[in-house]
Amino acid sequence: YYGSIISTLQSYGASPDLPGLESLYSQLEAFLRPAVDAAIEDRRNYGMTAMAELDADAYSRGMGGSTYLSSMKKREYDSIARDIARLESDYSAELAQYVYNASVEFARIRAQLYEIELQHRNAMEEIAYRNRLAVRTSRRKAKAPDTTTNTLIISPRSSPTTDSPSCTQI
Repeated sequence: YYGSIISTLQSYGASPDLPGLESLYSQLEAFLRPAVDAAIEDRRNYGMTAMAELDADAYSRGMGGSTYLSSMKKREYDSIARDIARLESDYSAELAQYVYNASVEFARIRAQLYEIELQHRNAMEEIAYRNRLAVRTSRRKAKAPDTTTNTLIISPRSSPTTDSPSCTQI
């Protein structure tokens, strides 16, 4: 979807400086992944500490490798796995949310570009119409005689009563 938006923008003549899909994912991953990895590492460390405490307690009581100790350690392993799965799930959901928000924003940009393209097309059609109208009007004026201006012709003839030239209006 991201690639189709970029190619659509480029087809309109826009050359946006937008990252590619791989770059977008890597940027989001670089932003989110360190915090997730740190949280996972903290949970593992806490779990290992808890299991070491269980071992120390069991051995101090002389229980060694009892079924009670095995059961408690299994519960802790399960708890660690469940917490890590939740962290990974939250990470995936957050990444998906960022990608969704980006796709919504690109859809908004695409709609704006479509609107701009329509406005541009309408403006070009109006300019073309006005140009055709101006050409037609100029052709009509060139063919038809000009009846709007009065021409004054002065002839050198003299009138019978005066020796001044006569004027005729056409």
